[in-house]
Amino acid sequence: MVLKKKILGVTYLMSFLVIILLLYFFEVYSKLNYEFFFSLKEDIISFKNLNFPFTIFLFFLFSVFWVFFLGIISPFLLLSSILFTPIIGTFVCLTGFTTGATLNYALSKYFFKDKVTFYLINKYPRLTNVVTTNNFRYFFLVRILPGVPFSVKNILGIVFNLNIKKFITATFFGEFPQIYLVLTLFHNFFKTFDVNKNIDWTFLYNVEVIIITLAYFVILLFADRLNRKILRENRKSR
Repeated sequence: MVLKKKILGVTYLMSFLVIILLLYFFEVYSKLNYEFFFSLKEDIISFKNLNFPFTIFLFFLFSVFWVFFLGIISPFLLLSSILFTPIIGTFVCLTGFTTGATLNYALSKYFFKDKVTFYLINKYPRLTNVVTTNNFRYFFLVRILPGVPFSVKNILGIVFNLNIKKFITATFFGEFPQIYLVLTLFHNFFKTFDVNKNIDWTFLYNVEVIIITLAYFVILLFADRLNRKILRENRKSR
């Protein structure tokens, strides 16, 4: 078992280092911005129109690979907003991101579950009891809240000791509101971004954008209320 862990760990680290070196060598990170994607916008759209099913497959495959190793989703959100409508893009992104995140979580859990569990039980026994009792609901709240990096959320699943089914469910539905909102904003942004790089900011007043933004804030308020309810229940049970 120890040898298996070492082989798997070394393989992952070597693959990660190779990816980082390739990204550095080809200066990929310096190109992952909206200007780069806009410069290729017409070529990307033409390829998509001629090879739509294959485009979805490639997008899914690379997004799984990317999230599994690096956990960064912003480049694929930008690309998706050019390739697909917000609805199709949300489904494709969520499917790819959730798959990559689940693989990343399973690997992290395999290596660090015992250490994390041992540390929490000894250091924070009361916190451990609260978290394990409401693990799905708490992790779902973490997934909904903005600002927490996607890769950090994946690893936090270890703290909540989730099984794979709960992790997939919380990730897919928890990330859905903010991904749909971001893709809608990016999609409308790229539609108004002309060749001269002039932006028609009136897209922010689009009815669809306003409704989705308001809906997301309602979801955040609901999540906050649910969090307070869980805390009250835990206080009463002590």
